[in-house]
Amino acid sequence: GTFNEGIDQVNVDADNFTHFRRKSNDNSLKSNKILTIYEDKKEIIWIGTDGGGLNQYNPATGVFKQLLNQPGNTATISGNHVLSVCEMENGELWVGTWGAGITVLNSNRKVIRHFQHNSLINTSLSGNNIWKIFQDSDNNIWIGTYGGGLNLYNPNNHTFTRYPYGLNSAKGTNNSKILSIYEDSSGFLWIGTDGSGLNKMDRKNKSFEYFLNSQGKNSISDNTVGVVKEDKYGNFWIATKKGLDYFNSKNRKFTHYSETDGLGGDIIHGILDDSKGNLWISTNKGISNFDLTSKSFRNFSEADGLQFGEFKELASLKTKSGKMYFGGNNGINAFWPERIKPVKFDPPVYITGFQIFNKNINVAKDEKDLSPLKENILLTNEITLSYKNSVFSFD
Repeated sequence: GTFNEGIDQVNVDADNFTHFRRKSNDNSLKSNKILTIYEDKKEIIWIGTDGGGLNQYNPATGVFKQLLNQPGNTATISGNHVLSVCEMENGELWVGTWGAGITVLNSNRKVIRHFQHNSLINTSLSGNNIWKIFQDSDNNIWIGTYGGGLNLYNPNNHTFTRYPYGLNSAKGTNNSKILSIYEDSSGFLWIGTDGSGLNKMDRKNKSFEYFLNSQGKNSISDNTVGVVKEDKYGNFWIATKKGLDYFNSKNRKFTHYSETDGLGGDIIHGILDDSKGNLWISTNKGISNFDLTSKSFRNFSEADGLQFGEFKELASLKTKSGKMYFGGNNGINAFWPERIKPVKFDPPVYITGFQIFNKNINVAKDEKDLSPLKENILLTNEITLSYKNSVFSFD
């Protein structure tokens, strides 16, 4: 207990979760609202924040640095609300922002280029709200915008090809609001949308297949789709606003997991897999660990050292070394999944309350008192009841 700063609780049971937050000194996050987390080839962690610019974290030294927008200075990033970061094959770091387009940094992390929407040029970005930047196995750079659909970058002339969007679009996405882009082991792109389900793109013939929620049918559980993750068996795990979906690529059937199945929360944000293939899932109610063999969940919350509040859609990362990072509205939690051990403690069971017909029963005051409780319920070994006391309950 402290004089003016409340109470601190320390978890001494295991090496579980580390919590990074903004501090008064410069060597910390610039903002606690985390939008995206990314690791580059040099194992530097890049953290996009909501208003605090792009934060650079070196795990080896523990040092934080910030890249912030300076109005009028083109040598700085274009905006301080950073939603997406992606390192390209040539070492460039592309930074997507909300409302300010894209900034490109070279391998020395100096700003070399900005891309923004221009209503007079149809080969410019289709919008400045950049939700996802992704480079596929053929080094194509895809831009998922929120409101402007899907864009493909043309490196020869630094322009963009805009894909059509809408429910009747056979050669484009069925929604303009792109939330995620993922390439599977067969080279197909899976594109999550905000309101129109999941899109599957065949890059060779530029055709699209759509998966939408349909009541009464075996379909995706919700039309707002975030992260997509392929497992080692070629099947897919999908984040939705109504739980975790499993898509069997062979029989093309969906299986749904929700809070009723033991999942911590139904709003899924991030999905990562550990060395055993089991999933770590950030939700609106903490982090859940899903064992694929037993199909069971272990849930973790602020009581285990996690931040309080909700995690964010793009803020999850598994580093090359296997460490996991999940960001949310109150900073970042980092941990080694194999070190997260259940606390070996069986709490003793106590009976602390006793009611007859839903009324608390007090201890008998004297020998004339007819209360069946002769001493405190904590100390009572047995109680004799009349058949008339047919409804009784315990705490």
